[in-house]
Amino acid sequence: MIQFDTKDNQKNRAYKKIVLIIVVCLAIIVVSVQIYRYIKTTQTTHYIPATEQMTLTLCVPEYYGKLTQRVVPVQRYGTERQKADILIEQLKKGGYLPEKLVLLDFAIDDNGVLYMNFTKDITGVSIGTRDVMTAYTLINSFLLNFKNARTVFLLADGQPLHTLGGIVYTYIPLGFNQGLLED
Repeated sequence: MIQFDTKDNQKNRAYKKIVLIIVVCLAIIVVSVQIYRYIKTTQTTHYIPATEQMTLTLCVPEYYGKLTQRVVPVQRYGTERQKADILIEQLKKGGYLPEKLVLLDFAIDDNGVLYMNFTKDITGVSIGTRDVMTAYTLINSFLLNFKNARTVFLLADGQPLHTLGGIVYTYIPLGFNQGLLED
């Protein structure tokens, strides 16, 4: 009988070793999975830094009464209003709009009308045939960069403009002018 207990004891020890090895392996697997999940969730995600460059398309007067599209790199913007302010800034920087011109309000309605409310300085932006180029520099540039907008309605201190300089009738929303683009 003593031998039987010894064999039983040896079987118990072997069984305990196997169970212990299995438990240790399972523990290692569980810990590894937890570490993997932790590392996966704490890895740095690819945030877009504030200085990342984007591009905007400007329609600017080139020659012979034609507009050309010019792509300009700009810093990343967060809101549509910031995008509008950057567009105005870029047009001013190129000399296409006067420095003192300020965009007061900016909104796009459900019908795709982009309302741009400027200071009264917009009424003296251009004279004569340059009125056409100035108006469509502004309108085409904004319509190229705001996909939800189909027309632009220009306002001066909240009031509709009849014209910028006497040539282009701006009392109604104006659409993109493909005819002024360079071939």
